[in-house]
Amino acid sequence: MTDTILLPKKRFEFIGAGNLGRILIERLLAFGILATSMTVCDIEYVRGAQIEAKYHVLITTLDDQDPGATSSYMILQAAADT
Repeated sequence: MTDTILLPKKRFEFIGAGNLGRILIERLLAFGILATSMTVCDIEYVRGAQIEAKYHVLITTLDDQDPGATSSYMILQAAADT
């Protein structure tokens, strides 16, 4: 059995919902990963709500849970210093 077959059964936690997070979510959805297996945590409530409305992923805040506590993979995006 390959990772490709097992991957849809995994859970993904995104810390940050900026451009990189959005692109990764789009790619995982295109690959066949279910939106319900993805959770997005962002410090900006409005941005998280926009991601939730567009992609139907689960949204959490840092106050809701320990990020990544139930995830198979945690994906952290960081903006470069400008």
